[in-house]
Amino acid sequence: MAQGTIDRERWGQDVVLADGSTVHVRPIDPSDGDALVAFHGRQSRESVYFRYFSPRPNLSDDDIRHLTTVDGIDRMAFVAARDDEILGVARYDRYPDRPVAEVAFFTDDQMGGKGIATLLLEYLAAYGREIGISRFEATVLPSNRRMVRVFQAAGYGASSAFSDGVIEVTFDIEPSEEAAQAMAERARRAERQSVVRLLEPRAVAVVGAGRNPRSIGHRVLRSLLGGPFRGPVYPVHPEASAVAGVKAFRSVTELPDEIDVAVVCVPAAEANQVIEDCGRARVAAAIVISAGFAETGPEGKARQEELLATARRFGVRILGPNCLGVINTDPDIRFQATFAGIVPKPGRVGLLSQSGTLGAVILGHARDAGLGISSFVAVGNKADLSGNDMLLYWLDDDRTDVVLLYLESFGNPRRFGRNVRQVAASKPVFAVRTGAVMDALIDQEQAEDWLDDATIDALLRQTGVVRVPTVTSLLNAAIVAENQPVPAGNGVVVIGNSGGSASMAADACVNAGLRMVTLSEQTLAAIDDVRLHGRRTTNPVDLPFDASPADYRAVLDAVLVDPEVDVALVVHAPYDPDEPDEVAAALDQAVAEHPASTVVSCIYGQRTTVTDGGVPMFAFPDDAAYALGWVARYGVWRSAELSGEVLACPTEDEVVTLVERLLADDERIELEPDAARGLLRAGGIEVVPVTVVRSPADLETLEVSGRVALKAEAHDVGATTQRRGVALDLHDHDDVLAAATAIVEGMGDDAWPMVVQEMVESGVDVRISVATHPVVGPVVRLGPGGGAGRFAPSPRRVLPLTDRGADELVTESGLHEVLDDDSRRH
Repeated sequence: MAQGTIDRERWGQDVVLADGSTVHVRPIDPSDGDALVAFHGRQSRESVYFRYFSPRPNLSDDDIRHLTTVDGIDRMAFVAARDDEILGVARYDRYPDRPVAEVAFFTDDQMGGKGIATLLLEYLAAYGREIGISRFEATVLPSNRRMVRVFQAAGYGASSAFSDGVIEVTFDIEPSEEAAQAMAERARRAERQSVVRLLEPRAVAVVGAGRNPRSIGHRVLRSLLGGPFRGPVYPVHPEASAVAGVKAFRSVTELPDEIDVAVVCVPAAEANQVIEDCGRARVAAAIVISAGFAETGPEGKARQEELLATARRFGVRILGPNCLGVINTDPDIRFQATFAGIVPKPGRVGLLSQSGTLGAVILGHARDAGLGISSFVAVGNKADLSGNDMLLYWLDDDRTDVVLLYLESFGNPRRFGRNVRQVAASKPVFAVRTGAVMDALIDQEQAEDWLDDATIDALLRQTGVVRVPTVTSLLNAAIVAENQPVPAGNGVVVIGNSGGSASMAADACVNAGLRMVTLSEQTLAAIDDVRLHGRRTTNPVDLPFDASPADYRAVLDAVLVDPEVDVALVVHAPYDPDEPDEVAAALDQAVAEHPASTVVSCIYGQRTTVTDGGVPMFAFPDDAAYALGWVARYGVWRSAELSGEVLACPTEDEVVTLVERLLADDERIELEPDAARGLLRAGGIEVVPVTVVRSPADLETLEVSGRVALKAEAHDVGATTQRRGVALDLHDHDDVLAAATAIVEGMGDDAWPMVVQEMVESGVDVRISVATHPVVGPVVRLGPGGGAGRFAPSPRRVLPLTDRGADELVTESGLHEVLDDDSRRH
């Protein structure tokens, strides 16, 4: 391979470092000579000695030529660069006639601890594997402990030995579970750190903070000062000497302190220069509130791409553009970088909104409802940072117990699914997702084929996200989840002193997916003296109209220990003006006695949304029921997730080997019928034997024994006629020839190839299909086969699938009613 054949576009990528900033990793190039000399000159004598094992204050022309010239096979090197400045170099030199190479690393002293060497090692290993290298070796001085730790932490199982005053490190670079886990964890920490820089700054600049009180920049500055933000805030304006009583500076590059975040509130045409100034001033992140980018059309999109390219060039992370800003209510930070004018109540709910306008409205209603916010982010156009990054922040944020999402689109649904599943394993995630109707209008053909909103809904459900229909539902679910424990199941008991209200609550509970439980004889005996006996059922539990707080307490003490009860809904119509507070107190006493139980209430006349003891109170029974249902749905998912297992093929290695052989050097191929069936057999799926016929000549020599079916390989799903590609119950060679003629007449050249297979015994016709969705990846669909498949529901799941997910898929398809246990397990 000549140097010119290195795929530089493929191997050049922007990557996130451990501190959340970005660098560009790419193959080295002979034109890097000057940058390499500058890089070498910045490093300490100790670092140079670690790299070359000798003092080397300067690089000679021969050194530069040698270090920047690679052939992509025996010699290869990658650099990490930012603004054409090299920050790290990694290289290998292959031993003759051996799949082993010696590696060496050199990173900028000022970038220590940011993971550059680890990233470059990952690139070298990936490249080396592709050209046949299986092992790396390195020689390290004993005092170079940092490099030794890089090798040990990479996950490749490095071994080391001390010899002749140096440490010899050896490790295989074949993919391993340990290496994959190490890379995934490194990426996760880096992505989270990107948001830490944004939400937990030490110093902030507001660029475009003018004197006009109505301007966005001025309002953002006032919001930060009014927080008050716990660090210094600097207004930046080309003309003003002071804004809001604070000294102003003409440019970010003139600021006296190191700035973590710049809030950009300038016209769109000026934003790119501001980001470049931020990069030169080493500002970590920018919140670009300015509008006029991709949301406005092609010209704005080009401007946004230019903005992102500049940010990447300097390693600056961007939120937005066209966003409302961020809020962090942590009392040690108090960061309100927004012009929304709303000060939320501090609490334990993280909120993300793609829409700034709706985000502000949600914040206002959350405050009015007493819902506390830990942090709020309006992502805007998501040119760089997105909800995926926020999810990783909230995953490890001790101040966030519940996550709320207002979504209009998905940037990277696969990454979203991976990240949100991690969050949902320990914290409830509720989402409102809009745009389904617009998706269908934009591309009706795709909508009919994929029903994209249904596929997205499958992704949300599988990853633990509870999708709610309205913003009100979002807030109601959060009120319950923030204040009450997550139930393990969906069994509900309704308690009330109004028959009509209790019936309304029961209907709403069922509609919300809750299960009205049958109370045990022991429970009924304990409440027999308190409850009314007029209903034919014992749930709802009817109490007299003048039921006292003590009556509610007694009933709750009994039902909350019933093994069938997961959640309780109390509906009370006050008989006395003082009763609401007294009943609320009784509920508090009950939840204090049963802290693992989930209780929600509707007490008519109460103005507060949560009792002193944390019991949510809603204006109407159906609001309470649906809120309870959303939280219980999450609880059921989490219980199943913790006990479910991802389905894995028992012959995984055999299947992987076969797939690699079939693909060869291609990324995607269309399998021939024989190859497709061979792959299914390798996966343990019993396949009906077939004979492939590719032409009329093959049909002439075909031997037919017994009843057979003839199908065009490309026949339509659900086809039942010969002209559409399917002929059944053929008894001899003449029948096959006649059927083939009819298939060709109906399908033309698309009829070939055809397959002949034996007719199988009658049973349940099931269709399972797997296809790659252009957005979320592989999707499996299940439904009845044959003609019924065109009309029956076809539920879907995004792969990978757990055993419980597979069981739910069968149930949703309706096939559980006709499949026996063996078929379901298969």
